[in-house]
Amino acid sequence: MKERENEPYSSAHEPGTRDERANTTEFRERVTRLSPNKLRLLALELGAQLADTDRKVGEPIAVIGMACRFPGADNPEAFWALLRDGADVITEVPPDRWNVDEFYSADPDAPGKTYSRWGGFLKQIDRFDPD
Repeated sequence: MKERENEPYSSAHEPGTRDERANTTEFRERVTRLSPNKLRLLALELGAQLADTDRKVGEPIAVIGMACRFPGADNPEAFWALLRDGADVITEVPPDRWNVDEFYSADPDAPGKTYSRWGGFLKQIDRFDPD
């Protein structure tokens, strides 16, 4: 019994397998047998482990550059403004993309056709450089 009380405990996640449920049940049973002082020590240890994990996960990152093109937004600031303002930038297919009448059908099962005349389109697509 004393050997088991000295073993380190790890925080348990939601048990899924039979073995995990058995381990969680055993952990709970062992914890209920601990003295108040050992419970405090366990709480301190688990708290320290959690704080250490939070610190590692919460380490700052640096964004050193950012670029984007979205329908209605040619840069991150314009994209943020669209999101902030709840703007709707969906339009009918521009005539310089394709002949929408040639490819449109109200029947969603029509082969080789699309059943929408609308979409989000980048401006100046001919100047798009994927690299």
